[in-house]
Amino acid sequence: MQNYKYSVGGTFLSRYHFIGVRKPLLQCLLLIAYCLLPTAYCLLSTASAYSLFSGDGLGELIEQEDAVSRGMGYIKIFDVPKALEFSISPYFEFVESKDESNRTYHNLFNISSVNFALPFPKRYFLRLTLGKILDMDFDIKSKAQTIGDFQYTRQVTGRGGLKQGTIRIGKGFGNLILELGASVYFGEFCEQWELDFVDIEDTFDTLRADFFGIAPICILSYTKKGLSMSFSYFHKINLDYFKLATIFEGNFIYNLGNLSLGAGFRNYDNAKRNSLGVEYRRKRIALRAGLAKNSLDYRGVEEWIISSGIGFNLKASSKIDFSIEYGDRKNDVLKEKVLRFYITIRGREVM
Repeated sequence: MQNYKYSVGGTFLSRYHFIGVRKPLLQCLLLIAYCLLPTAYCLLSTASAYSLFSGDGLGELIEQEDAVSRGMGYIKIFDVPKALEFSISPYFEFVESKDESNRTYHNLFNISSVNFALPFPKRYFLRLTLGKILDMDFDIKSKAQTIGDFQYTRQVTGRGGLKQGTIRIGKGFGNLILELGASVYFGEFCEQWELDFVDIEDTFDTLRADFFGIAPICILSYTKKGLSMSFSYFHKINLDYFKLATIFEGNFIYNLGNLSLGAGFRNYDNAKRNSLGVEYRRKRIALRAGLAKNSLDYRGVEEWIISSGIGFNLKASSKIDFSIEYGDRKNDVLKEKVLRFYITIRGREVM
């Protein structure tokens, strides 16, 4: 029998992110100041669950897409920011896991990422992101067991996670946009094994690992006559305790007036994702829908995800987007159903 514990956290968002402050320096200071609390939450919080479908078998891999891309089947196109921009993407997740003998439930609240984009003259710009990509917070407790005359229970506890910060410098060249930068991965993990005996002293053992690494990023985007495309490359990295694979991703969107049709793919070691999406815009409202299939060949896992979303342009300087997605994933032993809600709140400097 496995018992799970999950932490639930929160954050505070100030309305000053979205007031049209016209002084760039003041706007920048406000954004940075009000970003400190959610950033600290991203760095310090632990949440999520033990899942066999994660990249390393210990925690749930969290991707940093926002509500716009998730509502459209993970499809996202990068462009040149026209003003100082800020966004934050909290999300809620509910998962049912079951095998032949057990059924467990967990829920999660976390922040996918905090993002900044800062434009410069001659179409240069800077992007900064910070978020959690992997949680390793779990408790596993066995039933009572016997060795000879001794009865005991075994418990394994894991705490920690992996964070990712990225910095990218970009430049627009006509219809082409090039972004170069690096991902900085850092975090820690502590795992403790405990044997609780009935008649003798309990035993403990602990493993602790710290992670740090830097890997290059390259993103190339192109737009012409209604067709937009982006290609992303994230280089692999070894972090002692586990490895992150090289990722190559492509996204395509074709605009037909108020309607946009999209397709995307993501390939990495022994795994892939293919997706389709659509968006319809009417005045200040955007409606989205998407379908994606994840295949983790090295674990024999397949996952189908359907999603939908809606976005509202509140003012010239602010926007809020919502998405909901349902996923069904399984292998030969375990089945999971996932329900996930994303919210992305954006603010930018009024020019």
